Amino acid sequence: MLLGARQFFERRGAPAWTNPYVTDGLVAMWDGEWNAGGGVHDAVATNWRELVSGTNCEMRGTIATDYDWASDSLVKIHEGRGNFFFDATSALQDAFRAATFTVEATTSQPVNNASWLAQIINVCQTAEVSTSYALGIIARWRRENNGAMGSLSNTKYPSGAGLTLATTDALATFACVYNAGQYVSYLDGEQKSTGSATPDSTIDGVWVRLGSAAFGFRGHYHSLRLYSRALTADEISANYAIDKARFSLP
Repeated sequence: MLLGARQFFERRGAPAWTNPYVTDGLVAMWDGEWNAGGGVHDAVATNWRELVSGTNCEMRGTIATDYDWASDSLVKIHEGRGNFFFDATSALQDAFRAATFTVEATTSQPVNNASWLAQIINVCQTAEVSTSYALGIIARWRRENNGAMGSLSNTKYPSGAGLTLATTDALATFACVYNAGQYVSYLDGEQKSTGSATPDSTIDGVWVRLGSAAFGFRGHYHSLRLYSRALTADEISANYAIDKARFSLP
């Protein structure tokens, strides 16, 4: 009887992982702690698992040289490597054409101090480096030297007004919610700016990129989340509360 019980519990294994974030409309998510699957961390991973589809996104570059892993984040060391390209066309093209979607990014602690517009998330119509800026959809940058954040100007949709974090190293969750072209930007669950953009039905292809191909933010990436719908203010607050509890946000 004892052996049978032991074998039963061994077969059952660990309890199934449950995503604590809002999952309605969630189509892509990367997490620094759960970098190898739900509830799973791999300190020497050369891929970053996209948690909704289970896709292993190959990291460009070499571990410990271009990027590394902290217990709760990817640490991007090189501005042009240590990133990935993920084809989300089937999941997000309709949403982006309708300008109805949500992007969230949690970052902290730059490991360099450049003043350029180092991007924390970049969504383009292509993974091709040579044409990426001309085909940009939405992108947000964070300067490594002073904590300023802003919207990359040559994209179809702005990501909200510029702002400056309390400290250069601050751990912060940025979110931008689009609803039929009307947008609201948030920082740490608080509304920061509103605006509008004309929905673009010509968008052809949606590639999610960790930073850009050449000017990615060199620092800690804790979580990236993309939704095919507009999250409510309460849902943004709920996601921020999870980030705050997990990553010790303010």
